[in-house]
Amino acid sequence: MRNHVLPGHPHVSRMSPALRFRVVLEREIIAAARLNSSPETVEKFVQEVYWRLYWKAWLEVHPGVWENYRERVSTIRDELHSDVLQRVAEVEAGKSGVAIMDYFVKELAHTGYMHNHARMWFASFWIHVERLPWELGADFFFRHLLDADAASNTLSWRWVAGIQTKDKPYLVKRSNIEKFCAPELLSDGRGLERLNDDCVAAAEVVDTSDPSPRPVPILPEFPQKLPERYGIWLHSDDLCVEHSPLAWLKPVSVAGLMSRTLARVFSLSQLREMSVATAIRDGTLRASQHYGCPAHIKRCSSLVEGLIDWATRWNLQAIVTISPHNGVVHHSLKSVAEALRSHNITLCLVKRSADVRLCSSAHKGFNDFWTRTKPQGF
Repeated sequence: MRNHVLPGHPHVSRMSPALRFRVVLEREIIAAARLNSSPETVEKFVQEVYWRLYWKAWLEVHPGVWENYRERVSTIRDELHSDVLQRVAEVEAGKSGVAIMDYFVKELAHTGYMHNHARMWFASFWIHVERLPWELGADFFFRHLLDADAASNTLSWRWVAGIQTKDKPYLVKRSNIEKFCAPELLSDGRGLERLNDDCVAAAEVVDTSDPSPRPVPILPEFPQKLPERYGIWLHSDDLCVEHSPLAWLKPVSVAGLMSRTLARVFSLSQLREMSVATAIRDGTLRASQHYGCPAHIKRCSSLVEGLIDWATRWNLQAIVTISPHNGVVHHSLKSVAEALRSHNITLCLVKRSADVRLCSSAHKGFNDFWTRTKPQGF
C-alpha cells in the first residue's frame, strides 16, 4: 500500500526527516525493519532508505550538478518573462486550477510533508504540464519539505525532468492518480482533464550542469593529535555523533548552531527552520549527555560568527565535526574554515567510513549501487 496516497499517510513510515538529519542512522532504521520481518518482506522498504544514501553518495561524486543548480536558482528568475514568474507564484500558492495539485501544495505548506508518489506527480505536473523550470520547482520543495536534502531533492527533480536518467522523464498520468489516490482527495475534479494520459507530453529540458565525476576527499576517520582544548560542532547533516568516529573523544563543549543567514540565503520556510532548530537542539543535548560536557545551542547571524563566539568563550584550539554533505551547511564550509584559521583555530572534518565506501559505489545507477552495497542477507 506504500504507493497509495491517503489522508494521514498510514502506509509510509514518515521517518524521512529523522534520516535527513541523521537523528537516527540508516542502519538503525534498517535493523528495526528487519527485527521481526524477513528480508523479502522489507526489501522494498530498505531499498527506499538506500535510495537516499545513493543520491547522497552520487552528489558527493558529482558536486558540479548541485553547484550549477544553485546558480540557476539564483539567476533564472532574471531570465524569465513576468507571465512565467506569475504562473510560478500561482502554482506555489496552490492556485494552479488543478484541484489535486493544489491540495498537495497546501498540505506541503501546512505540514512540511508530501507523500513520495504525490511528489512525483507534482514535479511532473510542474515540468511537463505547466512547462515551468525544474530548478524553481526543486527550490520550492527544498524550501518547504522537512526531509529535503540537497541530493534527494535535486536529483529526484532531475529524474522527473528526464536528465538524471537521460531521455527517460516521468510523466504524470490521470489513470495513475485515480488508481493510487484516495477517492475523497479527488472529490474535487477541477483540472483533471489537463492530466489525461494522452495529453501529457515530455517538456524539452536542457541540462546545463557539469555532471563529470570528481574525486571525493578521503578525510581521516578520526582526528589525529588534537590539542588539549577542542569542541565538537553538530550541524543538520549529522546529529548522531554518539554513534560516529567522534564517539570516543573528550571535548570541553559541544555546539549546535542555527544560522539566520543560511536560512535566508536558501529562503527556508518558517516550518522548515523550526524543524532544523528542533533537530539540532535534540542532537546537541544528546551529545552533551554522551560526552558529559556543556552544550552551546544558539541561533546566530552566521555560522562563522556563531563558531568563533563559541570557540572564544571556551578557549578552543580546534573544532571537530562530521564533514557535511553537499548542501546548506557545506555552502558555508570554506568561509568557516578561513575564519577559524584567522583565529588560530583548526577545523577538523571527519567522514564516516560507511559514507566513504558508498561514494566509491555511486558512479552508476541505483541497481548497481544496491548490488554492491546492500546489507547482508538481501
